[in-house]
Amino acid sequence: MNALVLALDGFHAGFTGFGGCTWIETPELDALAAQGVVFDRFFTDRLKLSAIYDIIWGGKDQTFAQRIEQMGFKTALFSDTEDVLEHRASNGFQIIESSLGEETSPELAQELEQTRLFETFASLADLIQELSKSDKPFFCWAHIGSMGRLWDAPDSYRSQYAAEGDLPPLDSALVPDALPVSPEQNDGNAAEPTVTIPILQSAAQSDSDEQTSVPDDVKLQLAQTYAGQVNVLDDCLSLLTTDLKQTGLWDKTALALFSTRGIGLGEHGEVGMNYPTFHTEFARLTGLIRAPQPLFGPRRTQALITPADWSGLLETLAANPESFAFPAGRSRLLSEEDDQRAVQTCAWRYLYDVGAPHDGQLYVMPDDRWEVNNTSSICENVIEEILSVTEQSELSELLTNVYH
Repeated sequence: MNALVLALDGFHAGFTGFGGCTWIETPELDALAAQGVVFDRFFTDRLKLSAIYDIIWGGKDQTFAQRIEQMGFKTALFSDTEDVLEHRASNGFQIIESSLGEETSPELAQELEQTRLFETFASLADLIQELSKSDKPFFCWAHIGSMGRLWDAPDSYRSQYAAEGDLPPLDSALVPDALPVSPEQNDGNAAEPTVTIPILQSAAQSDSDEQTSVPDDVKLQLAQTYAGQVNVLDDCLSLLTTDLKQTGLWDKTALALFSTRGIGLGEHGEVGMNYPTFHTEFARLTGLIRAPQPLFGPRRTQALITPADWSGLLETLAANPESFAFPAGRSRLLSEEDDQRAVQTCAWRYLYDVGAPHDGQLYVMPDDRWEVNNTSSICENVIEEILSVTEQSELSELLTNVYH
């Protein structure tokens, strides 16, 4: 049994039909979800891409790829992101193929075949066909990061969601950002600076200490433009699965699709990927696994999982898909990056700065999926309990939470 992992950076979990979105059609993604296992409560506990891959690919004695190779697979890494290609654990893959392309042009594609995503998926399809000629099953990890860097969908894709009176779709293929980033500020883990929406820049540069507010019409404009790019992704994925079916690989290949990080579309004053936070637009991940075994799906799980759990699930999938089982999940997730922390339980999500732990934002889960209503001012007792459990435990431990 072969295995293909599609890791999408900058893929917002709120923009698929199976994820609950009713105004965007994603037939191929929804079809995969209907055939497999969907992970509804999958969160990243890191924000830097390199740190996320430290968790997924790391290991005390062996890297993820080395462990997969020992199971008898021919391993391959395919990526359009230099940070992933240069990650310290990437050299464990037997084959490494890059798909680095020019992503600085503001020009939109005229048709699907001219988009960066189409070129990337076409190259991936070629690699899969080469891997299939081996006398061993293949395990191919494909990291695709252009969703967070380039929205070059043709106008027919971008404009289909705009109604009369809405702002028109963005006229540049470059992903907007609220503030330009100088080279010395960019640590290599964030997307390169792109294009600034003037109204966002002026708001972000104001003297106010309050969180930057993105106007509702701009949020809608961003969402509609991004939705067009999601449709490009769905069409490219459809072409890939069609190719796998025509070449006889579909019934011999398990497919896992997940996002390494989401992307800000103005929800909490954050646009683009230069300054990710633990708000759910960045931290909530898409995750699904489809395997050709009978009775594998469709199933959904509400178990709380992180990239570390995901890594173990993929190893189980490679070792023996028949033995794949729902993860038990965790009762509490602790996320930490620099001074940012997030505590996630089955009932609450609390985001705070380590310098001011009592001044954070508290959201009811799972009802407030996209963190709209901050309840910190009326649930101070909950914050005290969360901090008590979190601050008294070692960061590496995940203790049972009283609000289960």
